[in-house]
Amino acid sequence: MMQRFGIPGRLSDLNIENIEIDEMARSAMKIQRLLKNNVRDVSMSDAIFIYTKAI
Repeated sequence: MMQRFGIPGRLSDLNIENIEIDEMARSAMKIQRLLKNNVRDVSMSDAIFIYTKAI
């Protein structure tokens, strides 16, 4: 469905590079309203791992 509607599937499709991951992870960790409701604790290293996989 993503291809059908032209929705990017990877961060690299949006010209986001590995060098930006640390800053993105730091920013994500500041959004506590989303993190506190997650069933699993998310650490900074978890956030970096997720973004790295999404590149």
